[in-house]
Parts: sequence; structure tokens; C-alpha cells
Amino acid sequence: MEKNVILQIVGMGLTFFAGVVMPVIACMILLKKKKDLWILLSFICGGLIYAAFQIGIKMTGLNVLVQYKGFQRFMSEHYLWYCFLVGLVAAILALIGRLLLFFTIYKKKRTYEYALAVGLGYAMTEALYLVGISSITGIVQVINGNAVYATSLTRELYLAAYERILLIIIQTALTVLLVYFIKQKIVGFGIFISLLFSTFLEFLPSFFLYLSTKAMYEIYSREIGLVFVYITLTATGIFGFTVMSYLKRKI
Repeated sequence: MEKNVILQIVGMGLTFFAGVVMPVIACMILLKKKKDLWILLSFICGGLIYAAFQIGIKMTGLNVLVQYKGFQRFMSEHYLWYCFLVGLVAAILALIGRLLLFFTIYKKKRTYEYALAVGLGYAMTEALYLVGISSITGIVQVINGNAVYATSLTRELYLAAYERILLIIIQTALTVLLVYFIKQKIVGFGIFISLLFSTFLEFLPSFFLYLSTKAMYEIYSREIGLVFVYITLTATGIFGFTVMSYLKRKI
């Protein structure tokens, strides 16, 4: 088996492990530590929020809209606005799901541990849908010799694993932060912060990479675009981890 093929398999395996397995392990550790079945239920609820609002509503809606020529024209002629609106819609739907959960079933269970588990479940389901299934499929295809990635794309497979770790931290931090604002009775500010961070988290990677395309006269190379993306994600991940560490003593 060629070295490049082995690297591809390892890269996709790491992406699956980072995005899907690590949140499950983190949930199991939390469950063992607290010995509270609600931890597991919180993890499941987080996954259901993503499945219902992002897959069920957002993706279904996009699949319907993309059938219309007017929407296709808007995507082509105003790509950055399209990315921004998709990011905003995704942020709103995620926020609605979290608010519904913590104002109904979890109205009396607004704790740090439950918020942490909800965030982990949300991030795990997101990773499973976006990269997890494709990683397993890709591994099978590579083993069968049906798919061979360029060396540059092989490098991006390893970056994808790092990206999933950062997104786990960020999505979990957003959930914990929202619960903190709810408990402090400053829900409006919490909604604003959640929408702001979530929208730009979705939008900025597309923005940075779009500037490297021919449509924008290749202002810089794709590699430089990726550097900007991962600097942004890393900074946000560090901030999110710091916020979670601080709020652990506050919620």
C-alpha cells in the first residue's frame, strides 16, 4: 500500500475519532464522574437539536431552495451574502433549539455539567453528519483503490481532525455560555452573543477561502486562506476553553 494512501486512511480515521469518538468519550467520563443518567440524556438532546434544526430544517430548506433558478443565481452572483445568510440561519436554528431545551425540559436543570453534555452531543452529531460518515466511506473507497486524494488534500485531512477538536470546544462553550446568561437573567444579551459568534464562525471560513478563488482574482493562495481560517478557529477555541473554565465556578 502506497504511503500517500496510508496517510489518507490515517487522516480520515483521525477526523472521525476527533469529531465523533472524542465527544462520546468525554460524555462517558462526565457520566462516570457524576453518576447521573441526565448527563447521557443531555448528550442525546444535544444531538437531537442538531438533527432536528440543522439537518431537518436548514439542510432540507436549502435542498428545496436550490431547485429554484433565482436562488441559484443569487448563490452564484452573491456568494458571500449567501454564505452569511446560511451562517445566520444556522446560528438562529441552533439558538432556538438550545433555548427550547433549557426553557422546557431543562428549566430546572441549568447546570454546567448538563450544558457541557448538550454541547458535546451537538458537536458530535454535527461531526458525524458533516465528516464522520464521509470519513468512513472514504476509508473504504481508498482501501478499495477507488479514491485517491492529491497530496494537498491529504494534508487537509489532518487539519480537519484539528478543526473538529476546536469546533467541539466552541460549540460546547456556546451552550455553556448561553446557560450562564439564562441563569443570570440576561437572556437578550446571551442571544446576541450566541448569534454573533455562531454566525461569524460559520461565515468567516467561507469568506477567507473565497478570497483565494478566481472569482476574487486569487487575492492570495488557498493555503494562505486556510491559515486565516485556522488562526480564527484556534483563537476562538482558546477563548471558548477559557470561558468554560471560568464559568465552571459560576454556574
